[in-house]
Amino acid sequence: MVKKLNSSPLSLFRLMMVAIIAFGLVVVPAGQASARPATAPTPSVSVSLPAAPFIGELLAINFTFSNANDTGYGPYMDVFLPLSGADGTSSGGANDGISFISANYLGAPVTTNILNCPAGTSVTHPLTGLSVSCPAQPGGLFSPFVWQMVVITMPFGSFVPGQPDATVTINAQLSNRADLNTGLPIQVRSGFMFGADPLDNPGTDPVIQSSISSVTPVPSPDLIRLVKTYSGPEDETATGPNYPREYTVTATIAPGQTITSLQNPLHSAH
Repeated sequence: MVKKLNSSPLSLFRLMMVAIIAFGLVVVPAGQASARPATAPTPSVSVSLPAAPFIGELLAINFTFSNANDTGYGPYMDVFLPLSGADGTSSGGANDGISFISANYLGAPVTTNILNCPAGTSVTHPLTGLSVSCPAQPGGLFSPFVWQMVVITMPFGSFVPGQPDATVTINAQLSNRADLNTGLPIQVRSGFMFGADPLDNPGTDPVIQSSISSVTPVPSPDLIRLVKTYSGPEDETATGPNYPREYTVTATIAPGQTITSLQNPLHSAH
């Protein structure tokens, strides 16, 4: 004898609920997507660079992108290099600051847009279409000062919580006309061009970006480096005329520069 199944609406509903629970599915009624409020993505960037590079040196500057909270979409970075330098083109030559050459992530090139950004003016961002206020005129440097704005498109469509920080290396040229011991400021910002969802809908999900911040330490061009090393047999010695010892002073000069009449350059170096 075969027993007929009860096919009432209530029984069918119970069977559907059992199936949903068995397969680990969750059904959320429309308009009740989540009880947890979304936390906006928070992009940030840290920078590693030499504090006292040689005049005329090729610089490798590391910019590390990170994100806190929820997923952000379309990550990018804005880097402002001090193109004009201390004197700009006032002496009739080229700018004497820092200029962009290339950028890479793990050795592979990344997409960049390069713009001149005169201090105190504004330009249109090539990715977001927003107006960008160029950083202010640095004190004590050439006026009118021009920043070189390097817009880096990160090689990811999104940046999820817990994703490892991503470091982009910018190769830049410090001018061989740079002024000795004159600080050349660099500024930086990070953002998500599509905001908190993958759609290009700025009316409902606007661009997310950090504020423009200064990089420390400020690079200050160097001309010569002197290193004094002990040339004796041990790291300690007795004193007196019976124990003569020697030191070696090594002078390293910036590429393309000439030093004349270098005499007794370091009386007591460390």
